[in-house]
Amino acid sequence: MYTRFKLLTNSIILFVLMMNLTLLFGQDVNVIPRIFPPYNQPFDQLKTQIVVDVINTSTNSHTGAFLRLSLEGSDNGIIIQSKEDFVYLDAFNLDSLKTESRFGNMGHFDDAFKINNLSFQGITASEVYDKGLPAGNYTLCFRLYNNDYDPISNDAPSGCTMFTILPPRAIEPPQLISPICGNEITTGNNNIVFSWTIPPGSDPSTTDYTLKMIELLPNQDPNQAFLASTVPAFFEKNVQMQNSILYGPTDPPLESGKRYAWQVIAKNEEFNTVFENEGRSEVCWFTWKPNTYTFIPPTNEPKDDTPLLNSFTINPSPTPRSSVYGKLYYNFKRPNSNLHSGAKPLKGVSVSLVVTYMFSGEYSDAGQSSKTYTYKPMSSGQASFMNDEHKKTQGQVLATTITDAEGNFNFENFINPYEE
Repeated sequence: MYTRFKLLTNSIILFVLMMNLTLLFGQDVNVIPRIFPPYNQPFDQLKTQIVVDVINTSTNSHTGAFLRLSLEGSDNGIIIQSKEDFVYLDAFNLDSLKTESRFGNMGHFDDAFKINNLSFQGITASEVYDKGLPAGNYTLCFRLYNNDYDPISNDAPSGCTMFTILPPRAIEPPQLISPICGNEITTGNNNIVFSWTIPPGSDPSTTDYTLKMIELLPNQDPNQAFLASTVPAFFEKNVQMQNSILYGPTDPPLESGKRYAWQVIAKNEEFNTVFENEGRSEVCWFTWKPNTYTFIPPTNEPKDDTPLLNSFTINPSPTPRSSVYGKLYYNFKRPNSNLHSGAKPLKGVSVSLVVTYMFSGEYSDAGQSSKTYTYKPMSSGQASFMNDEHKKTQGQVLATTITDAEGNFNFENFINPYEE
């Protein structure tokens, strides 16, 4: 009797000990998640950058196993986790002593990342699916469950990985090119080419630009005028995939002698690009004062007190238009090689038509012998002999475009004041 009681007692102690060992050492399935940058993606896109290895260290097999996720921001109060009452469709079988790898880019987490299968705290579902997670430190965890909804892997911190989303680096706003700040425009017939730089680091194919122009009062500061301006502006136009706008005769007429201020605003909603100063460029201004001439019709009448015909004013500046198109290639220079061999189309780059004066003849710098130039771009010394009107137009951007996937460019129907 004593022996049987002793054996029963020992069996109970052994069972309790085994239970304690199970609690001490955990489950026999290990979950190892990995997440790859970039992390600042819409939440539904983030799943494609996740790989989870599920390692079964026991001889037990599991059918209908599935993963639940939880994501927590340690410094922003965000918690996103799987709902406990949802039946997951992306279940899989885990054989004994085997490793099963789950890949987000193969659709293994499509069900787990569906918006209706998750609960959100500290952020709305629309925010995280549209714009992605904000800057912060995050812990992403996965836990494996069997088809009876019992966990078969350890709880956090097991099955977890950490990652950090840094605050986005702000990109500089566009820099205005033409017309030059403070310039007086004396040519054209209500025609101006506005151009600006493409901000370095922005995506040229998805960045939108808004040109705004307002009329200035006498002695009004251009920056203060923009701050106090009302809607609508004197002129406003949106463009994409280009960094120039042609202001033409069909746009609001400019008044001679008036000053106008203008600004360009960059925005990229597709990639949520952060621009300095909310994408607003500096404010520039110009004075519209085209040259005009008074024309008096000739008369064969003898000179007397008869009043002359009424005079009228004409604008002598026509509006010449030009088009230039072509294809750009690039190649790397190598010794004893033909640059045309293996050249590839230069695609997706901004190209501009810029006024450049050429010099042909003999010229000598101080203390040096003269040299002969045959239509070479002017040096600064040569350019100093140009008249003031030419100096103003040196470097003027006439048109800007972006090459397509085949390297083709087309400056179509741009204003060319230099066409004869």
